[in-house]
Amino acid sequence: MLKLNADINGLKEIQETIAHIPGAIGKARDYSLSKALAAMKAVAVEQTQQDYYVKGSAIRKSITLRKYKDGTAQFISRGRRLLLSDYYLNPGKIQRKRKPLYGAVRRDTGIKPLGSAFLIRGQNSGKILPMVRTTRARYPIKALIAPAIPQIIGNDGTIKAMNEAGSEAFRKEFQRQALRALGVLK
Repeated sequence: MLKLNADINGLKEIQETIAHIPGAIGKARDYSLSKALAAMKAVAVEQTQQDYYVKGSAIRKSITLRKYKDGTAQFISRGRRLLLSDYYLNPGKIQRKRKPLYGAVRRDTGIKPLGSAFLIRGQNSGKILPMVRTTRARYPIKALIAPAIPQIIGNDGTIKAMNEAGSEAFRKEFQRQALRALGVLK
């Protein structure tokens, strides 16, 4: 969970110019906070897709954005651990002739062979599941699991880029909303 606090103290000159207009500061702060959250979400998706083999829709689905009346907001990413098939898996279909499986989670580590892994179709979900035997016997088998989306979003580079994009979007939108309140922009 990442908290964003709308700091309008750094924008004193702009705040003073629209202070005489009733409700303008709160309205400008709220619009700016929405833009900042949207920018943070976009950067989180972009940065994570640069580093990992994961779909943008899966990242967006895990993110929740909340705004509060006191000028704070929360960027929350929740989710369970994913299967390796949610990242990169080749071949992605069950083959008649068994071929070796290759998979990867991070882009910088490269695609690696998965040894004795094989594919099955899930009974309830119908998804293709990469499995591996835990003993020499036919059963038990276990799924090959990869990290959850919140784990991969939470690295330092992504969070730093998100904070920079959020603060820049907040500042620009606050200025724009101030000009709008003054009647310069429509």
